[in-house]
Amino acid sequence: MLSKFCPRKALPIAVKFVALGDAVWSILLCITVVFGAVVILSNDDDDLGHDMQERNFNLLKLFILGLLTIVHLWAASFLYKYVDNQRNRVLWPWFLVTAVIIIVFSRTAFGAEPELEGVGDIVLFSLVTIVYKFLGVAVVAAFKKEEMRSFELFSRSNQNVPHGNSRIP
Repeated sequence: MLSKFCPRKALPIAVKFVALGDAVWSILLCITVVFGAVVILSNDDDDLGHDMQERNFNLLKLFILGLLTIVHLWAASFLYKYVDNQRNRVLWPWFLVTAVIIIVFSRTAFGAEPELEGVGDIVLFSLVTIVYKFLGVAVVAAFKKEEMRSFELFSRSNQNVPHGNSRIP
């Protein structure tokens, strides 16, 4: 559907923009995760009003989110290289990481506890991330569809070309 609105030559550029946006998103979120971990580790339990088990659970969530951002950065670089690389034609790593991110941020956006301080910002960031990721999936899927269509046309045109010395009876 998106390929109808976007010219054929602009789709590779759009995919590269998606990859660069994913990389920037990953780097910013990784910095936020590190900052959050430093804040949790630097505060005493009395300052936060939490017990040690809740503190460790929050650190574990931040660690998992940090790993996800690093894997997402790898997938973004993979997607960027995909546009120019003729040999590598699989996109499942990027789609898999994107699906996991959509699931995680959907759970964050729709499962947030309203009484927590700053939850509005977290929900807003999660919703923006979900919308951005769905748009990215639409762009990459349109690029892949256009690429498959051009590959199919190329394959058909090669079938009509005689090979070897076909004029000899």
